[in-house]
Amino acid sequence: MKFIFKGKAILAFASLLICFGVYSQEKPQENAKIKAQEKPNIIFIAFDDLRPLIGAYGEPEPITPNLDAFAKDAVRFNRAYVSYPLCNPSRASMLTGIRFDLQADNWKDNKHQKLIVKQTTWPSVLKDNGYWTASRGKLYHGKIPASDRSSWDIAGKFWGKTQDGGPDILKRIVEMGGRADQIQIYKDKGAGPGALMYAAVDGPDELLNDGKVARDVVDFIKNKRDKSKPFMIVSGFARPHMPWIAPKKYFDMYPEDAGKLAYFPAGAKAAFDNDEYKSKTRDFGWNEGVDDKTAQKLIRGYMASTS
Repeated sequence: MKFIFKGKAILAFASLLICFGVYSQEKPQENAKIKAQEKPNIIFIAFDDLRPLIGAYGEPEPITPNLDAFAKDAVRFNRAYVSYPLCNPSRASMLTGIRFDLQADNWKDNKHQKLIVKQTTWPSVLKDNGYWTASRGKLYHGKIPASDRSSWDIAGKFWGKTQDGGPDILKRIVEMGGRADQIQIYKDKGAGPGALMYAAVDGPDELLNDGKVARDVVDFIKNKRDKSKPFMIVSGFARPHMPWIAPKKYFDMYPEDAGKLAYFPAGAKAAFDNDEYKSKTRDFGWNEGVDDKTAQKLIRGYMASTS
């Protein structure tokens, strides 16, 4: 899905987030519009688990023309950092500007709602300063917390009970692979946010959550926003977070052997010692328990989800 604004665009490009402001060149007639014109419009685009595995970072295989075009006219960060290597506290920190581990209270009591209320979020600040605000998809760690819904003129949907799964999607899948136990969870629950699997779906972009997000954000910009105010609109995409589910047309862009497997050093252990290293998710060994051929296809699924 593609649309173009007239005027100058400012883009900041990083491995997790892309933010850019757009300045309209239209000549407003009313004083309110003139005042609004002094503030840039902002579109904030979040991608979940996006690596620098895109053309803009010199990778030859991924087909990412829109991201590459953004990066060409933007500031591309070659060394980017997050506050935490976890989704919940990292997103809460991004929204509030707080390093929670530097706070006096017990930050490990880290339900997203409790972290968000520690300081006013930047969506709230923008709305209080005259911005029309709307969100669709994933910006917070899940749906918009009740404490921050007042920050939005349109507090849009996160997504439903299924994460690009369920009977309507399953019957359209033409190719699927990955770790067998993860595939079964996806089939049973219509979800599986950490599922090591891929699936090519025979259908349009709007059949899946990210296509619906893009469609609705375009509608916000073209039709639903208050055009007397500057806008701040968030578009939060699920992919390329696992599971790697995308329309078939994006899989068709890549050969079956697309992607490069990681080098396995001679003499290295294929798995951690689970008795010594405790974690929330168990270690399944090299390639997370799949063979090299399946791992290759999973990489293809990642790239299809990014394209």
